[in-house]
Amino acid sequence: GLVNGVKMVELAADNNPNAFQALNKFVKAFTIFYISMEMGDVPYSDALQGEVGNITPKYDSQKDVMLQVLDDLEEAYTLFGQAKNFDGDPVLGGDVSKWQKTVASFELKVLMNLSRVADDADLRVKERFAAIVSNKKLMESNEDNYQLVFSEKKGQRYPMYKDDFNYNMYPMLSTMIVDVMKQNQDYRLFYIHEISEMYSSDNFCNLNLRYKNNAAGEPFITVGYADQCFILAEAAVRGWISGSADTYYKKGIEASMRFIADHTPENYAHGRVLTDEVIAEFLQNPAIQLTNGEADGLEMILTQRYLAWFLHSPWNSYYEYRRTGYPKLPINPETSLNEVKTELPQRWMYPESESQYNKANLQEALERQFNGSDDRNKKMWILQ
Repeated sequence: GLVNGVKMVELAADNNPNAFQALNKFVKAFTIFYISMEMGDVPYSDALQGEVGNITPKYDSQKDVMLQVLDDLEEAYTLFGQAKNFDGDPVLGGDVSKWQKTVASFELKVLMNLSRVADDADLRVKERFAAIVSNKKLMESNEDNYQLVFSEKKGQRYPMYKDDFNYNMYPMLSTMIVDVMKQNQDYRLFYIHEISEMYSSDNFCNLNLRYKNNAAGEPFITVGYADQCFILAEAAVRGWISGSADTYYKKGIEASMRFIADHTPENYAHGRVLTDEVIAEFLQNPAIQLTNGEADGLEMILTQRYLAWFLHSPWNSYYEYRRTGYPKLPINPETSLNEVKTELPQRWMYPESESQYNKANLQEALERQFNGSDDRNKKMWILQ
């Protein structure tokens, strides 16, 4: 896909090159950021040079990867600002203003993932974050979501749709979601769960049938307004920006509720419809009021962020848990397959193909990071 991005720029129309250069920079930064989040050090400056003979790219340190990701996102934002709207975009309709919002929102996400190294003088995490909030276009509602919309056409249907997903009977909700929503009397529970005779023991419950019965389902959010609100709330709690953490946090919850309500036929809501009045009342619920203390505040924000991510961007919750420890996931040492029985693994191991075709550079990266061992329980640089 990244190689295709290079080709796209080469073949782009001469009358709007900035749009395609911006798109390529965003896709490259987005993709390599998440690869680095999985494993640690990865190629960036040497990446995508196979056609000029470099098939064994060196690994950049994770710090250098993040610096390049941030620089490419800055350039993408500027280039979109200099571009015209373009054709052939199934996600945002070629709207360069919406693309700017997506790029800026994603840059906030990258910076928040660097919270443990926020004092690094080269990264300038807090300074960059505050500058984006002050000077750039950000998402203003769910209408700005960078999301994949499904349809009833085969090949474009929602992944959980029963005709395409052979295991649609097996997913079940965890207590992590159900208990929190029950405790808070959160109507979203009735939009995501299903009660049937099979599950009447109350030990677990099935997914709401809307996920399985509706071919178009709901859009899959990759970079979204609700998530942006929770990131801003965390930044306010941490003192990176001066805005109200409570205001951002409440906007995030409201956006999550409205998204679910807008994409669920009322006959799947089990009679608990998320009306404007219900949403307004929930935001006043004493159980969800944001506390001022950093630890408690972060736990509440990250818990609501976790709930809002239900069936969206599946690994983001893992990355946030890995970074913050919230929400506090139950880990059973007796059933854990990890070598460290009380913890989740910290990373993925590098693919076997790298040890076959790029062994020297891989080994150098492993020595630099983990004393030479490709250990799934070692902490990469951003977690130290």
